[in-house]
Amino acid sequence: MKLINGLLNIDRDQNVDKYYDESLISNYNVRYNLFILVVVCTGLIATVVPFILR
Repeated sequence: MKLINGLLNIDRDQNVDKYYDESLISNYNVRYNLFILVVVCTGLIATVVPFILR
């Protein structure tokens, strides 16, 4: 978020902020959280399945 906010500030300084929709930031947060959830679930499945197959 710090990086994106910094880039948005640079865009405002250069008067090119009209080309980026700031409402997309919330979509980035949701996408990041879903990605973390998928990675954790995949890790859990990869850990549990070998024990079940024994």
